[in-house]
Amino acid sequence: MLVNFRVAIYEIILAAGREGLILPPYKGSTLRGGFGRVFQRITCTSRQKDCRACLLSQHCPYAYIFETSPPPGSEALRNYDNVPRPFVLEPPLEEKTFYRPGETLAFRLILIGKAVSYLPYFIVVFKELGEMGIGKGRKKYRLKEIVAVDPLKNRRASIYLEQDRMVRNIELPVRGSDIPGLAGLYGSPEDLLPASPESFLRQPTATEPHRLAIDFLTMTRLKYAEAYAGKIEFHVLIRNLLRRLSSLAYFHHGEELELDFTGLIARAAGV
Repeated sequence: MLVNFRVAIYEIILAAGREGLILPPYKGSTLRGGFGRVFQRITCTSRQKDCRACLLSQHCPYAYIFETSPPPGSEALRNYDNVPRPFVLEPPLEEKTFYRPGETLAFRLILIGKAVSYLPYFIVVFKELGEMGIGKGRKKYRLKEIVAVDPLKNRRASIYLEQDRMVRNIELPVRGSDIPGLAGLYGSPEDLLPASPESFLRQPTATEPHRLAIDFLTMTRLKYAEAYAGKIEFHVLIRNLLRRLSSLAYFHHGEELELDFTGLIARAAGV
């Protein structure tokens, strides 16, 4: 059920080192690439090139986070060679490329489902990556602060500060049941309404908009009919979102979504 969906959102704040930082306008690939290499170096014990051939892959943090594959015996979505990673690095949208010594850079880390419990690994890796350096010239940074964020309830809590180097056990998870429309407005959690988006869709009326505009703030590629879509129509976006949502629910929450996928896609084709 969508109401059981769980994510944790963290704001990661870095401070440029003595030589500053030189980064590209789009910083997502720089952050993710360096992060992945350090994560593997810290957590991988067998040093095999192919995680799928490793006997420890089912218990390895790196294999789960970066080389996520369907577990043995998976019936649902069994045709997937791999599944969506249970984390998102949300880069800053600013296009500046030089950060002066001590200047801060902030981005968000989103952990999904079971990956929420892996936060300590992420903290260690971000600290280690700062010692190795990133961007042009591999310049260093300091991990200044980590803040847990709940955007739905407008809550923030600092869980790590550079000066004390302690990780506070504070969680501000965002659950599907927190999202208006997915849970019943009255009664206990047992009285939840069916977690099916189609139950909340309505036909547009004369007073409601018939058109929807979506801005893609970062580089986006979506597949349709086994090829990357040149033109992203609304139904293509919805197909990809439903596929991603289903696999995140199954592989990272242990649940299957019972949705009218055909009906939702048909409705999306009319937008």
